[in-house]
Order: sequence, then C-alpha cells, then structure tokens
Amino acid sequence: MFVKTNRTCICIYRDGARLGILSPIIYNYLMTQDTYKKLVWDYQLSQDDFNSILLGEKKVGTFDQDWAISRILENLNYYDAMALVPYATLRERWAFIKGKLFNSAIKDGYEFLLQRYPVSIAG
Repeated sequence: MFVKTNRTCICIYRDGARLGILSPIIYNYLMTQDTYKKLVWDYQLSQDDFNSILLGEKKVGTFDQDWAISRILENLNYYDAMALVPYATLRERWAFIKGKLFNSAIKDGYEFLLQRYPVSIAG
C-alpha cells in the first residue's frame, strides 16, 4: 500500500488500485488534537505516528492500519469515521478489522452497511 499526497487530495493505493481519496481539508478538520485524543487516549503514540499507521505507511509493534481503522470506527460517529476511512479501504480490510471491534452494535452496523452497499456509495 502507498499513499500519494498533493494539495487537492490524499490518494490511497494498494497493488496499483486506488482504494480511496481523502480531502486534506476534511482530514485536517477532523483529525484535530481533540479527535486524536479520543482515538488513542490509552496509548503513548504521537499523532504523526497514528496518522502514518492509519494511512498504511507505518506499523508500530502490533499497531497497524486495521487497528487504527478499528479505533476510528469505535470512537467516532459514523459520519466522521467515513470521512476519515475511505469506503473502499473499509470494504477491502473489513475481514481483518471486524475481529478487532469490541462493540457488537458497531460491528453489526458496519457489516450491514457493507452488505447493503457492496459498491461505493460515494461515487
């Protein structure tokens, strides 16, 4: 997986296929220090390290992209989570992410979303 960044978007690729696009404006708006603290309040991890892990650029011990996505899904509301995690990334990584989710209602909700909308609803 690699990430390509320019002024207009953050593109996430795996095996040559684009998995998703994030707007840096939305990402920077959502990933404030306050949001970051909600996600990793129980770990000593810098915000830069968390961002790199989330984008799949880095792995720190057992902290990988699936772990970061699961933290987002469990600790942020649906709209903020979907703004930070591209739908294609969620769909591709779901088999690995769902085992990391503790809250069964959240797990069931995203499972329903992925079954209901097997292709991107964002276009």
